[in-house]
Amino acid sequence: MARYCATAVGGLERIVRSEIAERLPGSHIVFTEPDCLNVSRETSVRLDEPATAPEWGRTYFDYDGPPTDVLSLRSVENVFAAAGQFEGLPANKSALALIRSFAASCDLAEATAVHAAIYGPRADPSFRCTSKRTGQHVYGSMDIMAAAGAGVQDRYGWTVDLEGYDYDIHVDVTGDRLTVALRLTPETLRHRGRVAHVAASLNPTLGYAMCVLTDPQPDEVFVDPTCGAGTVLLERAAFGPVRMIAGDLFTKPIEAAQQNLRENNVQAHLLRWDARKLPLAPDSVDKLCANLPWGRRAGSHLVNKHLYPPLVREIARVLRVGGLAVLLSLEKRMLGDCLERHGWLRITDCFVVSVGGLKPVVFVVRKWRGQERPDERQEAGS
Repeated sequence: MARYCATAVGGLERIVRSEIAERLPGSHIVFTEPDCLNVSRETSVRLDEPATAPEWGRTYFDYDGPPTDVLSLRSVENVFAAAGQFEGLPANKSALALIRSFAASCDLAEATAVHAAIYGPRADPSFRCTSKRTGQHVYGSMDIMAAAGAGVQDRYGWTVDLEGYDYDIHVDVTGDRLTVALRLTPETLRHRGRVAHVAASLNPTLGYAMCVLTDPQPDEVFVDPTCGAGTVLLERAAFGPVRMIAGDLFTKPIEAAQQNLRENNVQAHLLRWDARKLPLAPDSVDKLCANLPWGRRAGSHLVNKHLYPPLVREIARVLRVGGLAVLLSLEKRMLGDCLERHGWLRITDCFVVSVGGLKPVVFVVRKWRGQERPDERQEAGS
């Protein structure tokens, strides 16, 4: 049974574990690094403070089915064949000799066999080393790559080729832990599907996870009010028949979305609209999913002050009772306050994710009742 390592957006571990169990029957989760930060609003998320988190996002699992199956995972960015792990790596430069020695001692036979099952065997292969380093060390990623590459050459004598390589050997240093693995994905899965991009385009793996949280059902009405390049629409289409309606305030994102949908043979109604005044009937939407402007690469904090309150009112208006909205934003306090003003919208889950060094929050919201007046909620003890 081969051991794999899947890397994903930090915070999506439970989505990854669930998808592995669903798509890879007989698989077994070994551990997740770390098993952390799927936190609820009621316990850990302080929306008035910046979110912080340790490094996370890797899930190790065993699977004895066809290695090509692991490439079907949509919630992960990369999949590796695990090769070895070393604990107790020092933070000083003496670690580099240990890295070289450990890389030389790693038996890559099983990892290369998994790679061969996907891409075919390689005679006299070439390789490169890549690295990710997290923690306080006096050496950098380039030093790690050089040491590990030398160790691989000591053991196997393979040729280094940084561009036309056969094997991409990834060496990860997190604190005092060293892991070695062979990358199986030809390119990161977060680049899939799109041929056109706009500023702040959503990572497709995160878009997939957000769609999972909407609990997709056949032939439902699904709306993305701030669609950008259409990433969420592409991911939702993978779940089966659906009636999708989406829009954006600007022409360029709509054109990008049209191009991406056309390239992937996905059908959706795209409109240019103001998300503060959606041209949709009350209680007409089953699910709504949106990557809202964060006020960084798209929009600004001042603009969001004028966008979020009416947008949330529109979400409350167009969602049917029982409908779900999944919203992503770095404006945690602002969005949380807007949602709390609408007693018929209830936050059922929220958790931090790691995106480009930032820590936005995913909100899962359900519309429980019709739009009663605030005084009626108070009288009812809400």
